[in-house]
Amino acid sequence: RNDFQVKIRGYRIELGEIENVLLSYEGIRQAVILAKENSSGLKYLVGYYVSDRAINAEDLSLYLSGLLPEYMVPSGYIHLEEFPLTINGKLDRRALPEPNFVGDREYVGASNDLEKSLVAIYGDVLGLDNESISIHDDFFRLGGNSIMAIKLISKIHHSLGIKASVAMVFSH
Repeated sequence: RNDFQVKIRGYRIELGEIENVLLSYEGIRQAVILAKENSSGLKYLVGYYVSDRAINAEDLSLYLSGLLPEYMVPSGYIHLEEFPLTINGKLDRRALPEPNFVGDREYVGASNDLEKSLVAIYGDVLGLDNESISIHDDFFRLGGNSIMAIKLISKIHHSLGIKASVAMVFSH
């Protein structure tokens, strides 16, 4: 069906294809993928799944990365005990919780001008409040993707005059 087909970063994606791969992960009983849009207008994918226990998001991303192209790997995952249903017993997509992209480490605020500038740039690119970004947060765990990384590098260069590469964003 066309309503489960989306276009993200120029790629036409069949959400059911990603759902099937997510379902193949051991312990996941149900899965649904939704395309969301951040405050900057960039679309991203979120994976919702039902299992007995929450699964590490990095493990899920690594697993899906081995089976799907990078543009089809969700930016975030939400574990639920059960999916919300409509009165007719169908999945209520509108009742699924919004993803909350936060880092997985203890919050440490910016302590100098460079860190404050970088946090502001991260916040601008990711569409997040600067106060919620820790200096130890991972760009991709906060909802970033490869296209946003290019935008980040460009803003860092233009705002701060610092030359960085996308590879640096991926590795650091």
